[in-house]
Amino acid sequence: MGTVDYRLVDELNEKQQALEDREAAARRREAGLRMPPLPSGHRDPIGPRTDAPDEAWGGRK
Repeated sequence: MGTVDYRLVDELNEKQQALEDREAAARRREAGLRMPPLPSGHRDPIGPRTDAPDEAWGGRK
Protein backbone atom coordinates (compact mmCIF):
# COMPACT_ATOMS: atom_id res chain seq x y z
CA MET A 1 0.00 0.00 0.00
CA GLY A 2 1.11 3.51 -0.69
CA THR A 3 1.26 6.38 1.73
CA VAL A 4 -1.13 9.28 1.63
CA ASP A 5 0.07 12.84 1.90
CA TYR A 6 -2.86 14.36 3.78
CA ARG A 7 -1.59 17.88 3.20
CA LEU A 8 -1.93 17.30 -0.54
CA VAL A 9 -5.40 15.81 -0.06
CA ASP A 10 -6.45 18.82 2.04
CA GLU A 11 -5.05 21.21 -0.58
CA LEU A 12 -6.93 19.44 -3.37
CA ASN A 13 -10.14 19.47 -1.32
CA GLU A 14 -9.75 23.21 -0.69
CA LYS A 15 -9.22 23.86 -4.40
CA GLN A 16 -12.27 21.77 -5.28
CA GLN A 17 -14.39 23.62 -2.70
CA ALA A 18 -13.19 26.99 -4.02
CA LEU A 19 -14.12 25.95 -7.56
CA GLU A 20 -17.56 24.81 -6.44
CA ASP A 21 -18.06 28.07 -4.52
CA ARG A 22 -17.14 30.12 -7.61
CA GLU A 23 -19.52 28.08 -9.78
CA ALA A 24 -22.34 28.45 -7.24
CA ALA A 25 -21.76 32.22 -7.08
CA ALA A 26 -21.87 32.40 -10.89
CA ARG A 27 -25.16 30.45 -10.93
CA ARG A 28 -26.65 32.79 -8.30
CA ARG A 29 -25.47 35.82 -10.28
CA GLU A 30 -27.00 34.48 -13.52
CA ALA A 31 -30.27 33.62 -11.76
CA GLY A 32 -30.34 37.10 -10.27
CA LEU A 33 -30.01 38.64 -13.72
CA ARG A 34 -33.09 36.73 -14.89
CA MET A 35 -35.21 37.88 -11.96
CA PRO A 36 -37.41 40.94 -12.36
CA PRO A 37 -36.38 43.75 -10.03
CA LEU A 38 -37.85 44.05 -6.57
CA PRO A 39 -40.14 47.06 -5.94
CA SER A 40 -37.07 48.92 -4.70
CA GLY A 41 -35.34 48.35 -8.06
CA HIS A 42 -32.99 45.64 -6.78
CA ARG A 43 -32.71 42.20 -8.35
CA ASP A 44 -30.67 40.52 -5.65
CA PRO A 45 -32.31 40.60 -2.21
CA ILE A 46 -29.01 39.60 -0.52
CA GLY A 47 -26.78 41.77 -2.71
CA PRO A 48 -25.60 45.31 -2.03
CA ARG A 49 -28.39 47.87 -1.90
CA THR A 50 -28.38 51.10 -3.87
CA ASP A 51 -31.10 53.59 -4.71
CA ALA A 52 -30.53 53.18 -8.45
CA PRO A 53 -33.27 51.24 -10.26
CA ASP A 54 -32.27 48.68 -12.84
CA GLU A 55 -31.98 50.23 -16.31
CA ALA A 56 -32.34 46.88 -18.07
CA TRP A 57 -35.90 46.55 -16.78
CA GLY A 58 -37.05 50.00 -17.87
CA GLY A 59 -35.87 51.86 -14.80
CA ARG A 60 -34.39 55.31 -14.64
CA LYS A 61 -31.62 55.86 -17.20
